[in-house]
Amino acid sequence: MTPVFGSKQNNYTFLRCDVLVFETEELQADVCLAGEIEVSLWISSDALDTDFTAKLIDVYPPSADCKAMP
Repeated sequence: MTPVFGSKQNNYTFLRCDVLVFETEELQADVCLAGEIEVSLWISSDALDTDFTAKLIDVYPPSADCKAMP
């Protein structure tokens, strides 16, 4: 399976009942993130097996020069 790189739709994630989403208001100025990004989770679960994933997604409206892939 060939990986697909670039912009793509992530809307399906928001629709899942087992996904927790945090979203900020639209930023009024550019932000530069540099260096490693770290996520710390404090979890309690009674499941026998559990996986956790964290995503940092740059959300922006599609434009003529950068359209999101399906």
